[in-house]
Order: sequence, then structure tokens, then C-alpha cells
Amino acid sequence: MAGHMPTDSYRHSTAGFRVVGHLAFPKRYTSAQKYLRYQHECAYLLAKGCPKEPQYTIGDAAILILSFCRPLEERAMQRNS
Repeated sequence: MAGHMPTDSYRHSTAGFRVVGHLAFPKRYTSAQKYLRYQHECAYLLAKGCPKEPQYTIGDAAILILSFCRPLEERAMQRNS
């Protein structure tokens, strides 16, 4: 999600959802770069209606276990070879 702006609240609100949380997944590599090096993925927790708060909660930052992208450094090395 590198370079993307926060979720489109109008689109979600018209479907009856609202943002109730934001999750960040730091990566060990840079996936893209422009003005910054993009080194995380993010996700939004959406809720419909007014659900009860959970008895147990999780942290808003977690390790990203899977990645389908190759690190930017690896791609640059491959282009230069």
C-alpha cells in the first residue's frame, strides 16, 4: 500500500462501514521509494453498525509474516546485472 492515501471514507461510509482502527506492519526492506522509503504495509479495521468492543485486543503494530514483493534493493540489483 506504499504511497496510498488513507482509506476513502466516503466509499466505506456509503457501504455502512467506518474506520475503527489502523494496523501497521513494518517490513525489513524498502518496497518502493519517492520522498520516503516505504518500509511498512498498513490496513484499516472497518466496523459496520456499533459492535461491542472485544474482551481481548491486539496491538496496532505487528510483524508482517508474508510478503509477495521482492525488496527494492533486490530488484535494483537484478536490473543492473
